[in-house]
Amino acid sequence: MKKLLLLVCVAVLAGCAALGLEKPQSTEDQLRYGQAGVSAAYKTIADLKVAGSITVDEGIGLFKKTEAVELQLAAAETLLKGPQAGTAAGKITLALQALLLVQNELKKRQGMKASSSAPPLLAGLTFATPGA
Repeated sequence: MKKLLLLVCVAVLAGCAALGLEKPQSTEDQLRYGQAGVSAAYKTIADLKVAGSITVDEGIGLFKKTEAVELQLAAAETLLKGPQAGTAAGKITLALQALLLVQNELKKRQGMKASSSAPPLLAGLTFATPGA
């Protein structure tokens, strides 16, 4: 019976992994990945503030960090459209690393385990809603 239960659990986990979104491959995909993460971070900051999980000053600090990532992604998007498209990939990589730091800080505020790897696509949208 235990083996059957274990097999079912493995099958469910494999199915969940198969349904997960793939990491972005192209530079354009990475840019959109980052932009979605920024939007999710803004929403999570607002949710945490409404729930009373962070102070106004903490919210402003998180907002500024997220805004810096957004500005870096906007600069990369401009580069992608011009003759320096090759430089955009480096800017996007740096922005995604900064976004990971913001997301980890938000997860800590929510009592979730922080990640040490690149965030999954739309990671912030999967955060638990405070007070729910």
